[in-house]
Amino acid sequence: MTAPTVACVLRSGGGFLPEHVEALYLGVQNHWSKDLPLRFVVLTNIEEEVWPTGGLGFGIERVPLAYSYVGWWSKLELFLPCNEDLGDILYFDLDTVILGDLTDIASTRTLTLLTDFYTPKSSASGMMYLPLESRPAVWDRWAARVFMTMKRMRGDQDFLRATFRALGVEPERWQLLWPGQVASYKQQCQQLNMAPAGTRVVCFHGRPRPWQLGTPLKVAEPEAVSIHEERWADVVDDDRGGPYAG
Repeated sequence: MTAPTVACVLRSGGGFLPEHVEALYLGVQNHWSKDLPLRFVVLTNIEEEVWPTGGLGFGIERVPLAYSYVGWWSKLELFLPCNEDLGDILYFDLDTVILGDLTDIASTRTLTLLTDFYTPKSSASGMMYLPLESRPAVWDRWAARVFMTMKRMRGDQDFLRATFRALGVEPERWQLLWPGQVASYKQQCQQLNMAPAGTRVVCFHGRPRPWQLGTPLKVAEPEAVSIHEERWADVVDDDRGGPYAG
């Protein structure tokens, strides 16, 4: 099996730092299959010379950002043609915690986004599997209307939703493809500071950030049933008018 490149994006000037890239890398490394090569890249405008020692060159590969897009818009460079050498991309936001075996997730092979944790009818871009062949058409639409898009839309997530809809493409959803492996910190973990049994990835999607927790996040034992799982299922059922995953 060919492994995807694991990628994240760090633009200076915001609330994320190189140490958060390194924390994500360590989480991925600890839960990556020993049978697969791991290539981990960060798309960033932070120069190698000022990067703290211990990360770059020790498992983390720096890919310079080509444009000065502000904030989350830099994520669109994942679709840049000059990044085709990355092959398939498994992308994580920097406020993501890896808690379990990533073998299933790494084997996905198809365009996959999150189901939005607040509006389950919509997709979200905090974790994505981006096959190489799915990216050129997205970049073409972005390059043709960069400034108009940034002016009219709130962020990359809105753009990607609109673009896939215009292209007639319906991405898979992580929560349907691998039920129980991807969780929301706010929806499923926050009250007990514990992830449901079987969780591999926890998305924080806002504050608190993982590094603001008083104690490290852990996964519940298999026999423990989290009340947050039940509440999350209720939220999805109400929004979609039926069962979401099972």
